Amino acid sequence: MIRYHNPVMHFYNIHTHSSNASEPDVREIVNCIIEKQKDFSLDTHLLYSVGIHPWYIFDNVKEQLSALKSLATQSNVLAIGETGLDKLSEVPFDIQQFVFTESAIISEELRKPLIIHCVKAWAEIIGEKKRLKPNCPWIIHGFRGNGELAKQLLDQGLYLSFGKQFQTESLQKAEKDSRLFAETDDKETEISTVYQHIATTLAISLEDLTTQIEKNIKEIFPSLIQKY
Repeated sequence: MIRYHNPVMHFYNIHTHSSNASEPDVREIVNCIIEKQKDFSLDTHLLYSVGIHPWYIFDNVKEQLSALKSLATQSNVLAIGETGLDKLSEVPFDIQQFVFTESAIISEELRKPLIIHCVKAWAEIIGEKKRLKPNCPWIIHGFRGNGELAKQLLDQGLYLSFGKQFQTESLQKAEKDSRLFAETDDKETEISTVYQHIATTLAISLEDLTTQIEKNIKEIFPSLIQKY
């Protein structure tokens, strides 16, 4: 793992499936996917996003939504998601759309950002953004799309979060619009490594990148700073 000794430098990971909270310079949001039969209790020492993934919508969807609503009110839940639309999922698309809309409504009611998973359904995501006109931020996690798609999403006010793999032009557009986050998702990599890869690709210093991401964190996830 890359180590830095600047005491004011922190690495913010807005979407991970495995906690690395023992690292003092890492601040993270752990994703909790609400599935069919799962213990929905949350560790009070961690910060979370909770959501119904479009791969894991089951015939007990009402119970899943009820669990989501209950968990989402907890103070250590900072975001709703990941939720979204995925045309490669075996779940019928209309049911995915129903769950996504309900999740977006919960996001608005609780004033917690929405973290979005999207595969081949970008027009539908943009259409829902225009229809619902949310006040809470929408963030596309693990974005790997091209620059043209990045511009469409950024023009609609969405944020883009990048992991280990991305397209340079998209990263540049998100950095230019100051709508950039970083994450590890389910990859076995360190968030500091993702930061370094992003900074190198953008040809900026690691300090400049951390400053920009921390600014977005302060605006969108202030509790992630206050927790530590």
